[in-house]
Amino acid sequence: MSGEIINFIFSGTLNGAVFSLIALGYSLVYGVGHIMNLAHGAYFMITGYMLLWFLTFIPSFPLLN
Repeated sequence: MSGEIINFIFSGTLNGAVFSLIALGYSLVYGVGHIMNLAHGAYFMITGYMLLWFLTFIPSFPLLN
């Protein structure tokens, strides 16, 4: 029970950090150039697919299990 709570807290913190980095990227690009760069979504999708590929070919990575 306690392990699940710690896992939820860690997962929520990690998701929040990822979302804040995404928002920071949009904010920096828009703040400097006053143009909304829609290529950020493509980078996030590529990163997601790279992580999926990494986890399928290296399933015993100790930090992600």
